[in-house]
This record gives sequence, structure tokens and C-alpha cells, in this order.
Amino acid sequence: MTALNANEGTNPAARSNRERFRLCYEHVQGLAFACDAAIIIITSIVSGLVYHFLAFSSSGDLIQYSAFGLMIAIIFSSVNHIRRLYSGDQLFNVIRQARNVFFNLIFTFFLLTTVAFALKISDLISRGYVLLFFLFALTALLGCRYVWRDFLRLSLDRGLFVRRRILTICDGNKGSDATISELQRYGHMPVSQLILPAGEISDQEIPIIIKQVAAASYNLAIDEIVITVSMQRFGIVTQLVDALRSLPLPVRFAVDGPNADVISRSSHKLGSILSFQVQRHPLSLSERALKRLFDMSIALIALITLAPIMLLTAILIKLTTPGPILFRQMRFGANGRKFEILKFRSMTMSSEGSEFRQASRNDARVTWVGRFIRRSSIDELPQLWNVLRGEMSIVGPRPHAVAHDEAYEDLIQRYAMRRFMKPGLSGWAQVNGSRGETPTIESMELRVQHDLWYIDNWSIWLDSLIVIRTAIMLCNPKDVY
Repeated sequence: MTALNANEGTNPAARSNRERFRLCYEHVQGLAFACDAAIIIITSIVSGLVYHFLAFSSSGDLIQYSAFGLMIAIIFSSVNHIRRLYSGDQLFNVIRQARNVFFNLIFTFFLLTTVAFALKISDLISRGYVLLFFLFALTALLGCRYVWRDFLRLSLDRGLFVRRRILTICDGNKGSDATISELQRYGHMPVSQLILPAGEISDQEIPIIIKQVAAASYNLAIDEIVITVSMQRFGIVTQLVDALRSLPLPVRFAVDGPNADVISRSSHKLGSILSFQVQRHPLSLSERALKRLFDMSIALIALITLAPIMLLTAILIKLTTPGPILFRQMRFGANGRKFEILKFRSMTMSSEGSEFRQASRNDARVTWVGRFIRRSSIDELPQLWNVLRGEMSIVGPRPHAVAHDEAYEDLIQRYAMRRFMKPGLSGWAQVNGSRGETPTIESMELRVQHDLWYIDNWSIWLDSLIVIRTAIMLCNPKDVY
């Protein structure tokens, strides 16, 4: 065994007194829970006072505001805690946190207002106060997520968290070194390392290894044992885990890289078999129904709301350039079925077949009307009719020309898997910067990676987030020709 001792020495009493006052990384969950609850209660009181001040009425009942805020705080914070959204690792992901804060807060307010209506006590709560409370709480909670992310990043970089003293069992490969380095970043301090011999380990060698681990754990005051053995030697991992049950210490198996991506997917118990869903199948019947309902609702609302803009666009196209108002082209849909996509015509001419060329910056084929409607994405609005016909979805991988698809299928592995779902007006790739022209293989590969991630992680909340981000993005259009 190769022991790497920390500067604190081998005596348990040598732990720095300063560490007694530091925060454990695992305690972040409790602090985040309490912080959210406090923010909600405070914003409830502030919202009530502000509403009554704006309404020029007497001060509201602080007890009532506090009670309502407390109920919202308990439900909201509990939902987040149950979904494990308060862990340090989760707080780093601001985008996911923002999405969950928004929808969990809507769920909480909807639940309480429904209960108040059912109990016929809704008249006791002012609608103006509830609206202010929601807006204030949402703003404060979203801002708090950015504060948490920066605080955690700064704290980890400066070593402000108590470091859990760990003994690592590894096989000396580079992957193990990378895993240990990552563990150090997140509040672990390797104080001893046991490098396993190459090849198979006999049953007689296991007890010797366990004795070495037990001795080091006692002498170095180890808090946890971490196994970072390569997945190629998983048989040894099971032997070690079984043998380490004789020690009164927590044991963790740490995995990094592609293996971590596989075992982090959703799992299902099939008798004695544990299976991981490493690739998502097309949506289930209930998921398809939910997504279809979402598509129909958004498409109908958008068509009614944007009808004047679409009518004006059609008139401008007809008056300024000869040719049809709509551009029609065959595209691949879900499961490879072809459909005719609709767009407002933005070019003087178009071609289809084996020869194809994407629009580019300063493309001479784009008309002056076309340049405006492409930049603002108005040219895509007729696709709402494709959505109503069931050929497209509001959110999904963007469809490309048939010739384009056929060319990239031979160049990019898993390209055709984009057709697992209906193509969409917008998608995860588009709201993450992969929008417009894809002049290189690398740019198309990036778009495909985003599309496949979306398919693997689909939820109705993700669709809603993409719709919101698309609307924000269209207010500041760029890189569209």
C-alpha cells in the first residue's frame, strides 16, 4: 500500500481547530432549504405591505401574510428537497434550478389557491397581493440561485468547506487520478491511497487488503473509503465492497467519464436485474398525448394571436416579388416519414434534390422582405399549421432538407436518431446557440448532440422552458440570414 499522508499528520488529534467551524459540503442542502423558506416568508410579508401601500389602504395583517408565506415555504421547499434539488451539485446547475423554481412555485401557488377556493376562503386573500407575492418570490429565488452558484464555486476554490478525510482504493490508472482530483475539488481530502496490484486478486489477498485499510483508517482518522477502480475490473469492486462491510465506515464507488454517464441514467429493477435506460425510446402513449395537447394549445393560441402579422407578411411577399407566398419542401418527420413543410417564401428562388445550399450571410437569393422575416423567424409561422396537422411539434429537432439529411446520415453517427421525435419549430439546439447555418461538420455534430440530449431528457417542463427561451431569443435575433 502506498500511503499519501496529509500535512496534518497521522494523529486524529492533529485536525485543525479551524475546521470545526467550517461548513460541510453535505450541509449545503439544509442551508439551501432554510434559505428558500426564509425568502418566501419575507417576500410574503413585503408583498402584502407593498400591495396595501399601493392600494392606499391600511396596513395588512402581518400574521396572515406570514401564515400564507409559511405554507408556501413548506410546500415549495419540501418539493425541492424531495427531488434533491438542494444538493451542492444541483445548485451549480443554474438553468435547471431556474426551471424547477419557476414550475415548482407555480405548482405551489396553484395548489394553495385551489385549496382556498375549495374551502371558500379565497376572499380572504387579495389577488393583487398574491400576484405581487409570486413575482417577488420568483425574482428573489432566482437571484438566490445565482448567489448559491457563485458562493459554492468560490468556497470550493478557496477550500472553505470541511474536507472529508478519505482513503482511496484505486488501480493506478489515469482515470482514477482524474476522479480523485475531482473529489478533492468537492470537499474531499485524500490522506491515504491503496493501489491494487494488476491482474486478478485472489480470495486470500482480500483479507490482507482489508487489514491494511483498517489500519490506515484507524491511524489517519478516515471519514470515508472511496473506490476508484476502473469499470474493467468491476469484479474486484464487488469483492472489495463485500469485504469492506466489516469496517464501520461509509464506502463510496466513484465513477467518472462515459461510465458515469451510463449509470447516472434512470434505472429500473426487473426482478434481480438492474437495468439502465441508456437510450430513450420514442415517447410512451401518455407522453405523446401530453406533448400533443401542449402542441395543439400553443399552436392554436399562436395562430389566433399572430394572424394579423401573418396576413401582413403574405401581402408584402405577394406585392414585392413574383411567385407563391408559401415555400413548400419535403422534409423527414418522425420515424422517417416525409411531409411537406410550409414557410413564408423569403428567397427569389429555391432548389431541391441532390443539389442543395443553405442560406448564408448576404445571400443574394434572399429578398428584402425575406431578410426581415428570416431574422425575426416570421417565415416559420406557417409551420404552426404543420403542428396542427400532427406533422411537427412546437419543440423538437429542427427538420432539414431531405438532401441535407441524406448527406449528413453518412457523415455523422446517430444523425438519423433525431427522427425519434417529431421535428419542431424550435429545439434545444436552437436555444443553445446552434441556430441558422451549419457550414461545417463540427457545427452540425454540435446540433445533433443537443437534439439527442433533448430526446433523452424530454419532459413537458423542458418543452415549456424551450418555448420561453425561444421567445426571449427572438427579442434579440442574431446569426439568422
